[in-house]
Amino acid sequence: MVDDRDVTKEFVMRWVERAQVDYYDLYIRLYIAYNAWYRRVTGMKTDREAMIKLKKRFVIWDDYCHGRALHELTPIAARILDDPYDWRGLITYWYAVRCDVIHGVSSIQYEQYKKRIVLAYLSLNTFMLEVTGRMARSFTDADHNRLRELDALVAIDETFRKARDDLYQKYIESPDLWNVDMERV
Repeated sequence: MVDDRDVTKEFVMRWVERAQVDYYDLYIRLYIAYNAWYRRVTGMKTDREAMIKLKKRFVIWDDYCHGRALHELTPIAARILDDPYDWRGLITYWYAVRCDVIHGVSSIQYEQYKKRIVLAYLSLNTFMLEVTGRMARSFTDADHNRLRELDALVAIDETFRKARDDLYQKYIESPDLWNVDMERV
């Protein structure tokens, strides 16, 4: 417990400052995940090639434009772009902010720079949560192992049939783990 006599203006200000969200760090961490994901799904070695190919992966964005996915993205994207449904522009924006963060910028005022990072983080986070949520619902290696176990158990005891059949159905309905952005929700 802090003694009231020890509380100073500097004490209060220092703790408030330390409690602020570091969007710079969060954006870098998030972009690392995004970069790994898009490199894997596009199969491209350079960012330029990957961006070109990524902008052709349109299904998740079609879901967004038609209100089927990424509902929280619209108000954020509207603060970034003239057209909040310009998803190709949004992909370009994420990369541009990444370049600003990594390489530094001198032409943007600090407050504008901070605002760009916050908006890039919020919008990319919304996108990546959708992608990883879809990935989590896909048929995984753990599901495959469980299916093999259930197959063996059904041979011994029929009470495991429903669980096995449900897992088979998940397998049938699941998109490829690395193509979840290309499947309709």
